[in-house]
Amino acid sequence: MIRYFSICIILLALLSCADQDAPFDIGTDKVEIKTSMQFTDTFTVHTYTVMMDSIKTSGLTDQQMVIGRYQDPEFGTITANAYFRVIMPSTSLDIDNDAVFDSLKLFMKYNGYYTGDTTQVFGIAAHRLNALLKPNTDGYFYNNDTISAFTDLFGYGSFYPRPNSSDTVWINLDPAFGSELFDLMKESDDRVTDEQDFLSYFRGMMLTYDTGNKAVLGFQFPSSNSPTLSKPTMRLYYHYPTGYSTLYKYFDFAPQSDDYDLMFNHFELHNPEVDFPDELSQKVPAASYAKGCTYVMSGIGLVTRVEIPYLQNLLSVYNNIKILDATLELEPLRNTYADIALPENLSLYNSNNRNHFLAGIANKYGDEQIATLQIDQLYQEETWYRFDVSGFLEAKLTEETDQVPAMLLCVTPDYLYKTVDRVIFGSQQHPENKVKLKVYYLIYE
Repeated sequence: MIRYFSICIILLALLSCADQDAPFDIGTDKVEIKTSMQFTDTFTVHTYTVMMDSIKTSGLTDQQMVIGRYQDPEFGTITANAYFRVIMPSTSLDIDNDAVFDSLKLFMKYNGYYTGDTTQVFGIAAHRLNALLKPNTDGYFYNNDTISAFTDLFGYGSFYPRPNSSDTVWINLDPAFGSELFDLMKESDDRVTDEQDFLSYFRGMMLTYDTGNKAVLGFQFPSSNSPTLSKPTMRLYYHYPTGYSTLYKYFDFAPQSDDYDLMFNHFELHNPEVDFPDELSQKVPAASYAKGCTYVMSGIGLVTRVEIPYLQNLLSVYNNIKILDATLELEPLRNTYADIALPENLSLYNSNNRNHFLAGIANKYGDEQIATLQIDQLYQEETWYRFDVSGFLEAKLTEETDQVPAMLLCVTPDYLYKTVDRVIFGSQQHPENKVKLKVYYLIYE
């Protein structure tokens, strides 16, 4: 970007020093070309809030379990549940006849993701599934999918969160089920020796939030691209006497590679603070919200649609025009991110009049781009997300279509499917936090 603006500055200097009617040498001939470089930041930009109909949350290259509940003052109550299954231990079930069951627990590790207040006690409830983890016909689960689970509590754990640590979180599971399971193992019952029988007997777990939670936490879960990540593991402890001592042992029930793509997260927005759109085809203009803004939230599926309705009016004014540089700047609404961190990366996509996600918006060099956050945490006056939309405008300027040039802005896909990151943007109608389109263009004859 620095290199390109340097070229623009040099070109501007040359143009300012030369007469606009000066002849240019082309071979042995001289051709008079009138040129003028212009700048504008007054393009009309319409922005809307759009709700995606669903978001894939399983089969990701980089997965995480997301669990929790928190009250977002700008959006409403956000909740997240995780679904997964485990299989039988890979070790021999040769158990001493005098062995005695001790306890059944579930453990898992943080992965560093969190949002909300982590200074409060956090609770996780476990429920047994009473239906198989069967994905949709396309092989995936989505953010609005659920699997039926027993209402009886299967396990519970409470703790003070330490999401940036390498700590292990432990949840005590139903001892009655643990004792039953252990008896089946001692008897080498088909339900613990045959994989399909076991998956019919124990179909998996749903990990859900405590209603008193004030945060959402992320936990490690392996994938085909990251198989070494820690697995949520159900561990059965037992012991038996050996002479004058007691030997303590355990069996681990954990997901295996065939189970990785079946883990999914369910996200839900309860009691929304504003009337968000309830279907993909609907777009709600920024002006319809009291604050004159638009909303973006991953997990739930809120995105911002950006339209530039009068772009082609340039052609009615100038016959020959070349867009040199164009930057879209979006400013988060001040005083909406003091306690909840803004997402570090956002992505921008081409769209049509049905709000479909099309190709990503590349920069002027044709490279894929992700807007990084420039943040002024102290005064909140110079906080921006910036995109290079030069190529997009140049292509749309001469495109023969009745559709308004449009883009969809969302949390970058790596985080769209597995977080509840969010941001609120001001619109052109907002008195302070405006969306801006800055364009440098060349006019020639």
